[in-house]
This record gives sequence, structure tokens and C-alpha cells, in this order.
Amino acid sequence: MPWEGSNILGNEFITWSRLDKHRNAYQLLLSDKAKSIRQKLGLEKPAHHTASCLNCHAKNPSLNTANTFEGISCESCHGPAANWINSHKNSSHKDNIKRGMSPTNNPGFQAKLCLSCHLGKKNQFVTHRMMAAGHPRLNFELSTFTAIQPPHFQVDQDWHQRKGEYSPTKSWAIGQVIASQFILNSFNDPEIGHDGIFPELVLFDCHACHRLISEKRGDPRWGMGSGRIRLNDSHFLMLRAILRVLDIDAFNEFNQNISDLQTAVSADYDSESVSPQITAKNVAESLNKYVAIINKQAFSKEQQKSIFLALIEDASNGQFSDPSGAEQAYMAISNLASSLSKTGVLKSIKLVNLTLSEMRQNLANDERYQSEIFALQLANLKKTVSEEK
Repeated sequence: MPWEGSNILGNEFITWSRLDKHRNAYQLLLSDKAKSIRQKLGLEKPAHHTASCLNCHAKNPSLNTANTFEGISCESCHGPAANWINSHKNSSHKDNIKRGMSPTNNPGFQAKLCLSCHLGKKNQFVTHRMMAAGHPRLNFELSTFTAIQPPHFQVDQDWHQRKGEYSPTKSWAIGQVIASQFILNSFNDPEIGHDGIFPELVLFDCHACHRLISEKRGDPRWGMGSGRIRLNDSHFLMLRAILRVLDIDAFNEFNQNISDLQTAVSADYDSESVSPQITAKNVAESLNKYVAIINKQAFSKEQQKSIFLALIEDASNGQFSDPSGAEQAYMAISNLASSLSKTGVLKSIKLVNLTLSEMRQNLANDERYQSEIFALQLANLKKTVSEEK
């Protein structure tokens, strides 16, 4: 029941405790799968007593006062509540922030918060060894995961009055920039960017290596060709499509920077060449200007449709040859289609949803993903949109 005279729903705890998967994050550390991963990794302690597991599956007690068994609880996302819990129901959002509540309505803050576990940073990092031992491959997109999370708030007129405007497309775009920075900064971090004599392989495109040797498949991305490892570029590909529409000069700069980075990472270089680490550092720093570009945008219906079509065009050019990039493209196109439908730009949403369903089936098993079929599915999507009157 809503609090009398309050503008909150009053369902927050019930939604989290009954429906939200964050509630069960700690319990997963007690599962047989967690025990198997612990055994394969040779951990001294069980997963539920290991900091590298607790830092994401629960808020580690050494970091704050939250109860470990609660998993990812309210305070994990909204911040330690001692100074605002008793007053936040009837206070302004601005006052709550001053008292220590986290500004989760800010796309940049939200992206960094969510990606700290769903992509990883120092002390909260899923390594290649963990994945080899059985940990699932991480895949995250801010706007999609926000939309499918069991809701405990409504973005309505009251929300806008208290917190300002909210654009799912802008959240998606900001999320892609922050995710790109996470990858680049992790690659450059000496503590987590290396594993023995190798770089930390989880930062790279899994399917550049994990595919059949007999499978003869070229790759046009970044002009690298086949047989080379490359950094996970799924978020780079999304950001490239965004910048192509918003700022062509920024697009050209970013496209060249990523091409130089992938070449530096995968190719031989002599003493006169710029090292991959310096190149990654420079690219990561350059991303800050793209945040400023995105924040200035209203993401009009025309801009959203142009990004929608840019992603479809990238598929026809072979840019989504691996499932990681295709997953990001699918989530982006799904979000954009929903937004364009709500604003009346996209009228054939039922036909679009049928194609999206087919794309989802193609992506259901990353080891069986077929890029040629994905490109055809998006070509059909473009045809559907183009035939609209």
C-alpha cells in the first residue's frame, strides 16, 4: 500500500524480496555450482567466505554494514541509509542526495554502479579463470536491464518533477561510454589487466578464439582480418553507431582511435610504436568528451531512428560477426524500437517484435550464433521499417 501523502509506491521491499534476482545473489554462493567453481579455482575458503565472490554477490561486510545474507539489498544500490532512511519518504530528492542517498536517477552514476559488478572493476572482477571454472559470461546493457528489472518505481509526472527528465536512449548511450571506459581502464590496470605472461583474457572477445578451427570466417572489423585477438569491442560498436548520428567528427576520431588500439593490441610493434597501454589510456580519456556530447542531446525521434538504421547497416557490413556485439545490437534495437513505437514513429511494432524474437533465438546459445542469419534478420527488419507509410 502507498504511504499516505507520499509519492512513493510503497512496494519497494516486497518487490525486492519476492521478485528481484539481486535478493538471491548471496544464495548462489551456497549452490553446488559455486562449490564446483571454488574447487576448480582451488580457493582456500568457500565462495560465501571469499572476498572476490562477496564483493559482487553481496556487499562485503568489510566494505559497509549491510548483512551479507541479504545479497544485493537496498543499500547496495541506494547507499548507506542511516542518515536518510527515516526522512526520505517525505523529503525532496535533492535533500535525500545531500543526506547520502545515491543519485541512481543519474545515468552516469547508475552506469558506473551497475557495471561495477555486471562488467567488473578492481576487487569486483570476473576473470578468465573464473569463467573457465564455470562462472557465466557477463553481458550487460544498462537501459535493457533497467527495463526488465521488477519495477519498484514509476517514471511518471511526479518522478519527473522530483528528479528531472529520463531518456532510456540517453541511458543506453551513456552506458555504452562507461562500459567502454571500464574495459579500457581494466586493460590498463596492472593489478587486473594481466594473468601471468598473458593479458587478462576476459577483456577480449571470447569468440575470436572460442570457435571451431575448421570454421573459415573472415572478419572485416577495424581492418584486422582473421586470426588475431581483439579487445571486446561490443560496446565500442554501439558507441560508434551513436556518434555517427550525433557528431560525425567525433565518430571519425573514435573509429580511428579504436582501429589504432586494436592494431596495437594484436600486432607486432617496434620501439618506435606506441604501446597498447598508452593507446588504451589515451582512448579512455578521450571518451569523456563523448559523454559531454551525449548529455547535450535530447535524442529526438529522428536521431533515434537514425541510430536504429545505423545499427542495421552495421549488420549488413559484417560488424556483428561475434555474438557479444550482436547481443548489444539486439538490446539496442529492441530499446529503440520500443521508444519509436511509443512516439508513433514506428507503426509496425508487431512485425518488428516478430523479427526481434527470431534474433533472440539466434542469440540464445552463443556457441551456435550465426552472423549471416543475424544480418538477414536485420535486413528484414529494415525492409519492414522502410515499407511503412
